[in-house]
Amino acid sequence: MMMTEVSSYLNGSILYAPTFLVLLCIAAYHYATQAHERYLLAIGAGLFCIAILFRSIDSLMCGYVPFGTHFLWHIFNGGLLYVAMRSVILHRAHSAKIQLTGKGHSNA
Repeated sequence: MMMTEVSSYLNGSILYAPTFLVLLCIAAYHYATQAHERYLLAIGAGLFCIAILFRSIDSLMCGYVPFGTHFLWHIFNGGLLYVAMRSVILHRAHSAKIQLTGKGHSNA
């Protein structure tokens, strides 16, 4: 019963909670291991929070903003996708560089 109330309050966005938790865990891991550009996934988590906010308030805002806020959900999710893919690409490139040169971690 309580989950139904929370789910309707968040406009169904509670379903994205596991995704957010995984993103936070990976961001914390990247930070703790000093991964190359480790802040990117934390930025992604912030973008995801903003996206969820706009998704959650969409039906409430339709009375005030006729076109709603759902498009902002897609824009901020696009930002999340960009930083997540940038993180993956840079991590792989940095790992390949280490394998080729045999040099350790750098904080660049």
